[in-house]
Amino acid sequence: MKITIHHATIFAAAGITTILLQTDRLCAADIGMTIGSQGTNQVKLTITNAVAGVAYEVYRTPVLGDELNYPWVLEHLGTVNQTNFYSYSDIEAVGFFKATTADWDGDGIPNYQDAQPNSAAIGRLTITIQFPTNGATVN
Repeated sequence: MKITIHHATIFAAAGITTILLQTDRLCAADIGMTIGSQGTNQVKLTITNAVAGVAYEVYRTPVLGDELNYPWVLEHLGTVNQTNFYSYSDIEAVGFFKATTADWDGDGIPNYQDAQPNSAAIGRLTITIQFPTNGATVN
């Protein structure tokens, strides 16, 4: 099954029967996603017409519409230009996948390093440990 949309956020169901869409303001290409069985317990997700130089993240949830009890969980952190992702389908009998760009706010900092991924005004998260120093131990 293949879908084509004009944005970079794609939902796909592990049951391969339901596709839902959501928009992402960072991409304007015809992005699509295919999902297919890879044996008895694995599915292959492929982002089609991906934008060159873009990294994608794939999230998974067993239930749509209940993010309090079933939040989207990061399944794969892709590298730049990676378009194929493999997931085990035996984790849940039914699952939904969401692929998004790995830099939601377009500030050039990947979400996993961004202090606030939805705000370009706040950059890279850094933590400085000032004490203990030089191998000292705190009891």
